Amino acid sequence: MTCNSTRYKLFLSKTVTGTYYNIADTGGNGQDHCELLGTAQDGVLPRDYESSPNTQGFYRNTRGGTFSYGTIGYRPQRTNKWYEKWIECGVSIPGSNRVIPM
Repeated sequence: MTCNSTRYKLFLSKTVTGTYYNIADTGGNGQDHCELLGTAQDGVLPRDYESSPNTQGFYRNTRGGTFSYGTIGYRPQRTNKWYEKWIECGVSIPGSNRVIPM
């Protein structure tokens, strides 16, 4: 989902036609999520994760790692799997960068 050409919200699904869920990070600045857009840079984040409600979604910690599925969020209970309203990765969508299939 694009907020504008450089700011987006990323979602993942187990299948193309399945339900899409938030993705969370367990460390760093979204570098592993920017990998999905074909870039190696850190993500720019709004730092609003403290307002994210607990929900089900995907998460991972490192570039190239496997996504896991489970409870993510911050409220009412901290999960240490944070997600935010948007991310910027230095590429425009649509763009020429290759999107990484997962």
